[in-house]
Amino acid sequence: MQFHLEKNEDLTAVLRIGLSTEDYSEKVEHQIQEVRKTIQMPGFRKGNVPAGLIRKQYGQGILIEEVNKLLQEGINGYIKEQQLFLLGQPLPREKSDIDWSSALQEFEFDLGLAPEVKLSVDEKKDKLPFRQVVISDDLVDDEIDSLRRRHGKVEQVEEVGPKDFVRGQCTEKDKDNGHTHSAGFRLDEERFSLLSKKLSGAKKDDEIELDIQSDFADKADAAQALGMDAAHLESHGMLWNFKIEGIIRVEPAQMTAEDLFEKVHQGVTEEAEFRNKVSEQLEASFKGDAERMFQNAMIEYLLEKENIPLPDTFLKKWMVSAHEGEEPMSDQQVDQEYPAMAKGIRWQLIETSIAEQEELKVENEDLQEAARALVREQMAAYGQQMMDPALVDSIAQNYINDGDKVSKLYEKAMQTKVLEHLSAKFGKKVEAVSVEDFYGQPPH
Repeated sequence: MQFHLEKNEDLTAVLRIGLSTEDYSEKVEHQIQEVRKTIQMPGFRKGNVPAGLIRKQYGQGILIEEVNKLLQEGINGYIKEQQLFLLGQPLPREKSDIDWSSALQEFEFDLGLAPEVKLSVDEKKDKLPFRQVVISDDLVDDEIDSLRRRHGKVEQVEEVGPKDFVRGQCTEKDKDNGHTHSAGFRLDEERFSLLSKKLSGAKKDDEIELDIQSDFADKADAAQALGMDAAHLESHGMLWNFKIEGIIRVEPAQMTAEDLFEKVHQGVTEEAEFRNKVSEQLEASFKGDAERMFQNAMIEYLLEKENIPLPDTFLKKWMVSAHEGEEPMSDQQVDQEYPAMAKGIRWQLIETSIAEQEELKVENEDLQEAARALVREQMAAYGQQMMDPALVDSIAQNYINDGDKVSKLYEKAMQTKVLEHLSAKFGKKVEAVSVEDFYGQPPH
């Protein structure tokens, strides 16, 4: 097997592979004998079909299969031996006029080559804003109110009050067989302030007319509350009948150690200490969000600064080839989806470059922490904020032992190390901001 690589200036290359019959004839003959052992044909006992007949009927198919295997093994070996860093996968050039009787065959593959990336960060030159939320007394009060509700006494009541959760069925008004959706509103939320006034004093089984345009702050909030997406709501009328099926009231927990403090922070018995703990927890939470925002800004900054070239035409062709077997991608679809893919590739190149330059390694503890973070993230999605550390460790270890998950955990752990390394190198222009300015809008 012979290889010849021709590199082009646009980060592409053509790999030409020459195969002689000696490269594959023995493998083809072996496979013919393997097929002969199992195939059945009329007039012959199993295993006794003449090899010539097998060769005549199935020989070319076996030949093509073995040549493809040989080409794949050869390409992989050559790439490894030559230490080529490719983007995407090699794409075979169409060759429809193959003469399999010829003693020598040549095959061509298009390659996309990764550019060399060398990154340097100077904290004096490379600076970005780092936003820190000011933990005000009002913010602590709001969080304590939320905790008091979370740990309060829940009861069913008969009449709607200003802070109740009201659930029921919404049916499109003045429509035969109108759409019906389960709906629920927590009336102390700012977005439902208009609705709260309308429902105040209503009782279970009452039917109230809701006007999407006048009773809600915006249609997105209305759609979410009615259990549908905004597009679905747009396709229906603006007037709905809401039948109240239940009114849930939460009596906030008392500001005592027994009712609240020790349930949230074990061992805390005094209100002043509880407020300090809540303040610290808020500070830690916002710090994590601030770091993530800073890292996202850092990624965008580096992508723009480095402006890494890519073999765009090749990658678009590879993108289309990766969808073979599915509905073919249109040119418009490729143009729409390619920028996001290219951005991901560029960041991967930066990440790989930093890991190699700084000799960053993923240790066992890094892998375990990545697994723990995944467990906590998944449990939080189901409302489980507090978990036994031993249980977290047990589930995390199961993830590490899972071959399908461990490679993704490794990638996540390496990404974390790279981002932490970069974050330490970047200059930070610390800005103290309110929680509203931090998120760009008041949090729901």
